[in-house]
Amino acid sequence: MKSDTTELLEKALKLPAEARAALAGSLIESLNETVDEDAEAASADEITRRIRELDSGIIETLPHIRGNPILGWFRFDRECHRPSSTSETNGVM
Repeated sequence: MKSDTTELLEKALKLPAEARAALAGSLIESLNETVDEDAEAASADEITRRIRELDSGIIETLPHIRGNPILGWFRFDRECHRPSSTSETNGVM
């Protein structure tokens, strides 16, 4: 017989990605005994600013940086850096 935790995990893993992300966030939040309201507000402001910059086209994400797809989420500011060769735009620097 499976444990309740194992069954719960199996059900959670069958959820769509967005639902799994929301569940993961809720679980992580439940581990915090105290909430730093200033840090939460600062994080929300930063997220809002970054979304606004992405939506306006001031910044964009890159799919790969130096072959690492995770680093593609880092900020790429077109005003500060313009790739000078095709090798840079392909993530090889």
